[in-house]
Amino acid sequence: MKKIMILTVFLSLLGVPTTLAMAETPPPTNASCDITLSFGSYAMGIDHEVKAKITAYVEKSKDITGHRLTPWGREGEKNLCLSVKPETFEKVYKDLKAMIPEKSAKAWTEIRAKGKPNFRTQWPKK
Repeated sequence: MKKIMILTVFLSLLGVPTTLAMAETPPPTNASCDITLSFGSYAMGIDHEVKAKITAYVEKSKDITGHRLTPWGREGEKNLCLSVKPETFEKVYKDLKAMIPEKSAKAWTEIRAKGKPNFRTQWPKK
C-alpha cells in the first residue's frame, strides 16, 4: 500500500493524471431526471458538436419541461438532466438517442432513462 501511495505522489508531481478512471465514470443519475445525457471524454474533452445538437433540441422542444446541466469532470464532462412530459417521453428519448453517434474517436456520449437500456458511444475498433 505504501508503494502505491509513493507512486501516486510521484506521478502527480510529474503531471501524470492519476484519476483517469474518475473521468470515465459519470456521477449517478439524479432520481428526478426522466432522461440523463452524459457528455464524457477520452482525455480530449467532450464532443462539442453532439452537445450543441442536443442543446439546440432541448432549448426548442416543448416536450421538455425542465433541464439542468451539471459539470463533473476536468475536461468539460457534464450531465444534462431532463424532465419530459410523460406523453412524449418515447419520442424525446428516440430523438435524443438518434443524435448520439454509435462510434466516435472524439468523445463518448451516453443516454440513460427510466425503463430504457443505457446507450453509449463506443471507441471505433481498428
